[in-house]
Amino acid sequence: MVVVIHLLYRILSSAKRMQKVKPYTLHCSLLVLVFIYAFVGGLIFNKLEAQATQEQYKKEWEAKTECVHKASYFLQYLNNS
Repeated sequence: MVVVIHLLYRILSSAKRMQKVKPYTLHCSLLVLVFIYAFVGGLIFNKLEAQATQEQYKKEWEAKTECVHKASYFLQYLNNS
């Protein structure tokens, strides 16, 4: 990433007509590199954590279902007594 930025800086600093465009181009290229880096990082994180997230949702669903069943059994017990 640093190499790409350095190359862009060298190319833009050599051209006299680009003196006004140079700072904006450098900042925009940095932004694009950060966006690409974040996007790729998000894809990798999603790939690594997708299975764990599904398991967590399944456990939460089972816990909620069990709680509802216990509450319904308790209400039936109260109605029968």
